[in-house]
Amino acid sequence: ARNFQGTNECHGWLGVRFQSEPLSAPNDILLHVNLMDSSNLAQQQALGTLGVNLIHAAFYHRESVAKLLSSLLDSLSLEQIEVDFVHLAGPAFEGVTPELAAVQLVRQRLCHAVAFKEDGALVYPSELLHKRPVLMQRGSFQKAIPHLAEMLKTSHALLKAEIPADREPVMCFELTIRGARPGDIVSDAELLKRIQSLREFNLPILVSDFRETFHITEYIRRYTKEPLRLVVGVGTLVPLLKSGFYEGIEGGLLEGLGKLLMQGAKMYVFPMSHEDFVAKLKSYGVEQSFCKSSATGTITAESLEFSGPLQHLYRFLLSAGHLISVPQSALSSYETKL
Repeated sequence: ARNFQGTNECHGWLGVRFQSEPLSAPNDILLHVNLMDSSNLAQQQALGTLGVNLIHAAFYHRESVAKLLSSLLDSLSLEQIEVDFVHLAGPAFEGVTPELAAVQLVRQRLCHAVAFKEDGALVYPSELLHKRPVLMQRGSFQKAIPHLAEMLKTSHALLKAEIPADREPVMCFELTIRGARPGDIVSDAELLKRIQSLREFNLPILVSDFRETFHITEYIRRYTKEPLRLVVGVGTLVPLLKSGFYEGIEGGLLEGLGKLLMQGAKMYVFPMSHEDFVAKLKSYGVEQSFCKSSATGTITAESLEFSGPLQHLYRFLLSAGHLISVPQSALSSYETKL
C-alpha cells in the first residue's frame, strides 16, 4: 500500500481457493490489483471490500465469467481498485480460456488494459512495461497485414539508432476493444480471433478499452518514462488531427496532441498507397476534403497537406520531430497496402 512519502507503486495479489461441489477438486481465482486511492487507509478499505466481493463472487456468480468479474467492483470504482490480471483454474471454470477472462477484465471495466507476453501468457502490464523503452503498433488488426513484420523491423532499427545499445525496447501490439467510430464495439469472439492472428509474430499484445490514441500514451507513461514510439500508417495519422476526435476534452485538438506526444513520445508514420489511404479515411469517417496529398502514388507523411492553420501545426509537428515520416526507401521490401 501507499508509503508515507507516496513514492511507491501500490499493488498486490489477492486470491481464493474453494470447492464448487462436495469432494470436488479445488478451484482458484487469483487477481493482481493496483491500489489507486491516495491514502493508505483508503487503500486498505478498498482492498477489504474487494476481498469480500471475491468470496461472494466465487460462490454466487461463477456460472458467468462476465458476472463474476463485474461483481468484484460492487461498492468500488476503477478510481479505487484496478484488476489487470486474473487466473481462473479448476472444474468450475472449465472451458474458460485465459484470453477470454482477460478480455472480460477490460470489457467489464476492471482495468483499462491487459497484457500478454510473447508466449501468450497473461501478465500484469507493469511486468511488461516497467522502465522499458516501448515500440507499439496500434491498430484494429481486422485482417492480416502482410508487411507488418517489415514495419516493426524498420521501426526497431529506427529506435535503436536513437537510444543506447544496451536498452532493448519492448515491441508490442495494442488492440482496442472499440471500433474505429464512437459506439463501435468488437465482439469477444472477434477479439480472440485477432489476438490469435497476432500470435504468429511472437510479440507481446496489449488489449485495451482506449478509442482515442492519446489515452494509450497516458497509460504507458504510468509505467515508464523511457522513449515511446507509436507505429502508424499515414491513413491512421490523419484522424488524429481532426478537432472532432478530441470533443471529450476541454483543450480540444491542442490538448489531445499534447497528451498524445507527452514526455517525448513520437510517432513513426509509414507510407501507403493512395487507394488504401482513401479507404482508410473512409473507414474512420474522415471526408476526403479534410486533407490532400501532393503525391498521387504512394502517400507519405511529408506529402500530406491540410487547409488553414492546421497546416502550420502539422508542419511544426513534422519539423520538430514529433512525427517521423518513414520514407519508402527506408524499408527493404515494404509493400504499401495497409
